[in-house]
Amino acid sequence: ARTFQRSDLNNINLYLLYNHASGFFARAEASWYQQDNLLQIGASPDWLELPNDEFWQANFYIGYRFRKNLGDISVGLLNAFDTEYGLNALNPHTELPRERTLSVRLRLRF
Repeated sequence: ARTFQRSDLNNINLYLLYNHASGFFARAEASWYQQDNLLQIGASPDWLELPNDEFWQANFYIGYRFRKNLGDISVGLLNAFDTEYGLNALNPHTELPRERTLSVRLRLRF
C-alpha cells in the first residue's frame, strides 16, 4: 500500500532588544513551534493523525557593539529552559539546540 505523509510547521518569533548609548545591548528571544503530522494510507480519503509537537524556546544574549559599528561581541544562552522537541523531518527547519547551549560570537566589519 502507498502511504503519504503530510506535515505542517507553524512558527512565531518574538524578541525584545535593548541598546544602550555606550554600546552595550541585551536581547531576549522567544520562538513558538507547532507541527501537525498526518498520514494517508493507500487510496483511503481519510488522514490519520500522527503524534504532533508544540513547544517554546527562549534565547538570551548580552553584548557590546564597537564604536562606529565596526563589530560586536556577544554571549548567549540558547534554549534557556532546556526544552526537548521532536519535529518531523518532513519540514525543513534550522536545527535548534536540544539542550542549554552557551554561544559566544565575535563579528568584525571592515
